[in-house]
Amino acid sequence: MTVQRQNLPSFASIVSVMSIVFYCAGFLRLELELNEHKDRIHALEDVTAPKPPSLDPNIVKSIKNVSGKFMVTFRIT
Repeated sequence: MTVQRQNLPSFASIVSVMSIVFYCAGFLRLELELNEHKDRIHALEDVTAPKPPSLDPNIVKSIKNVSGKFMVTFRIT
């Protein structure tokens, strides 16, 4: 009567598979954090982006010719 011995994976193969899994998990975590930071940067850029001039009568526009260039300034009255 022969007893069959169960073949288990070696310690080195388990470590290599776990290393790959942890590497992929770390990469996904980093990618998600970078995506979150990108969204924050876009939100900040949208807030600081110059708005188009309003048709509100309280805003006065003045255009000046400064050394051959046009400069538009806005003043809230």
